[in-house]
Amino acid sequence: KRGGNPGKFELADQGTIFLDEIGEMPLDMQTSLLRALEERTFTRIGGGTPIHVNVRIIAATSRDLVKEVSLGNFRSDLYYRLNVITINLPPLRERRDDVPVLIEYLTNKVALFMGKNIKQVAPNFIELCLSYDWPGNVRELQNIIEKAINLTNEPIISIHSVPTDSFINFKNKDILRGIGCKNTLNKIKEDIENEQIRLALAKHGENK
Repeated sequence: KRGGNPGKFELADQGTIFLDEIGEMPLDMQTSLLRALEERTFTRIGGGTPIHVNVRIIAATSRDLVKEVSLGNFRSDLYYRLNVITINLPPLRERRDDVPVLIEYLTNKVALFMGKNIKQVAPNFIELCLSYDWPGNVRELQNIIEKAINLTNEPIISIHSVPTDSFINFKNKDILRGIGCKNTLNKIKEDIENEQIRLALAKHGENK
């Protein structure tokens, strides 16, 4: 409650605080965060009244915090204060079943934000995304979807909705070139598979 007698704590709304890439936080800020977590109070910049908080902290990082602690880049006391329950999230390339679900969610989210009426995601776009390793994980997937929605004037996004340089780390250049041509992704994949079979047969003297 705001106001009240001097020296009284100000109670903030209870809820959840998300701290993304906590491993990038400078040491001086780590100290301030640890103090806030231990005392459950903080003071706004320019303010003088301590604010009492009762929140859940969810912190995410792509770094190995145990290693960062050993290197002196991350406070051990803050690490143990935050590391109550650990959830290891595999990279997107190791959970491809999540890709179609994320595409649907992000498409609806981005289309609503941009005020665009996207009614469908083409199967060839989903298949292309399933063929990609996503080194940038969900952020890269969202970036691709934002590009596709920005560049299309149709109520559907497909492989023709994104420029050929969008998938900057694509290893299979034959599939990537399919973005700019009329062949379907299935046809391209079939041609590649046939070529690999022919090469294998030739290598082993046609011995099936």
